[in-house]
Amino acid sequence: MQDFILHTPRVDQGVKGYNPYVFDEKTMNGPSEFEAEILIDDYIYRYSFQINGKSVLREKLVRILTNREQSLFVREGKKKFELDEAYQGVDSQRLQFVFQGTQENELFLSNTVDQNVESFKPIYNWFARQLIIIGPTTQLISQTDTVFRECSQYMKLLDTSVKSLEFIEVSRNYIRADVFEDISKSLAIDAPFIIEHNAGERYLLHKKIDGTISVKLLFSIHEGNDGKDYQINFSEESDGTKRLFDLLPAFVAHNKNATIIVDEVDRSLHSLVTKQLFSFFLGKSKLCFNQQIIATTHDLQLMTQELFRRDEMWVFERKENGTELIPLSDFEDIRYDKDIRKSYLEGRMGGIPHVMLPLPDTDDCV
Repeated sequence: MQDFILHTPRVDQGVKGYNPYVFDEKTMNGPSEFEAEILIDDYIYRYSFQINGKSVLREKLVRILTNREQSLFVREGKKKFELDEAYQGVDSQRLQFVFQGTQENELFLSNTVDQNVESFKPIYNWFARQLIIIGPTTQLISQTDTVFRECSQYMKLLDTSVKSLEFIEVSRNYIRADVFEDISKSLAIDAPFIIEHNAGERYLLHKKIDGTISVKLLFSIHEGNDGKDYQINFSEESDGTKRLFDLLPAFVAHNKNATIIVDEVDRSLHSLVTKQLFSFFLGKSKLCFNQQIIATTHDLQLMTQELFRRDEMWVFERKENGTELIPLSDFEDIRYDKDIRKSYLEGRMGGIPHVMLPLPDTDDCV
């Protein structure tokens, strides 16, 4: 959804994100639907669109008020466009003009921003700046100096044996020429950008005001048995330490009003470390930042009411026609003092694999 909003395909390309349910003849060629409810400046908006492999079939933006819903715009392919009466005169004319120029495989929301129309830019900016998505192998691509210093400090506090982190300037020749050229085209002035290259090495690229680009390589500092500091390439660290470096900016950065989505948050991490990350994030969010984190995990040690409310924990239940998300708050017999992990493993909440692998027979040893 985010990728399609921020990166409009070429006219001759298909629609990004089209992913129908292929295990049913009725749906394998059917549309895909996307919907998000977001909070911006004390207003709740619902933005949705429906697509097939070639075009946007429907697109809608609604503002949710106390006692009603205000439909800001509705678009039905290239045939129909309705605009709320709040947009009058020049605004209405410009938006109608933008709609006429919106391609079949393009979102109207995205095109308004491309055409420098400000009407719905806050919605677009939320997806561009406030929605942070981190996959199992994602490197968070940008960090401020402040966030980097905090991450360096927390790496030590989380018992990684890393005393500190340091970026050291190196030649641009460390990065393959074609890779450097591609990245340099998209670099913004004074916006540090981190990439992984050369078998796990982390490079910080920084475009200066004069257009020159500095390249720095990440090293970790360890204290040796003799009390001296020793420096190693960060690529030599364990998978868990590398994963922490990628996750920490999302957990410690002061991203006010941000929504962070993390897939497989526990990958390569000890349960106690993952718990500590969530405890820190939740405490920080309650104190001074309106933030939200949505994470998937296989670590059952995180399934505890000491850390999360029941309505904050959901299980994936595989059905015959797809997968359903069920909040633990739907199960009325779960008390606040109950060991929900035990109940889950006993199959009382669904979402567990039905394993039928037979036990080995003595004949297998012959």
